[in-house]
Amino acid sequence: MKKQEWDIIKQLPVKIVKALPKEAVRKEVIENLSEIFKETYKELREVNKKEIGKLSRKVFSYRNRPKVFAIDYDGTLNRAGFRGGKHELDPEIVEFIMLAKKYGHKIVIWTCRSDKYLKEALNVLDRNNIPYDYVNEFPECDFGSPKIVADRYIDDLNLSIKEVKEIVRYERESNSTK
Repeated sequence: MKKQEWDIIKQLPVKIVKALPKEAVRKEVIENLSEIFKETYKELREVNKKEIGKLSRKVFSYRNRPKVFAIDYDGTLNRAGFRGGKHELDPEIVEFIMLAKKYGHKIVIWTCRSDKYLKEALNVLDRNNIPYDYVNEFPECDFGSPKIVADRYIDDLNLSIKEVKEIVRYERESNSTK
């Protein structure tokens, strides 16, 4: 569940109390509503944790071979993007890389950088002891295509299939009402 959805759910008790007739708004009613929503919120968070746990197991599962993660550099691993030589590594992406390597998976740094800019980025990774297996290639599985073969592509400019479908449904509904 996204942060905006949690924020909306947290506002429900206030909205319900405002909708009640004045004679129904008593201290015990408000306390009961508040308690019900706190419990519901905890339950939703637990469901969300379980979903994330399933996703984590799915992403890191090791079946017949290691998985390959192609990770974009600018805007993803390097939060600063390609701006004036700045390198601000995203600690959670770094931790993801460390976890993937711990579980025996492969890391491909996937970037548009070349020449001195690529060397600069790789020097940052090396200085910070961030492991990677390849850069802009995965020769262990080469079909002659320019696209890197990977199990997962992690990129700040990525749209998930779910997001694409939500956008299409939204646009269909919006355009059908015009």
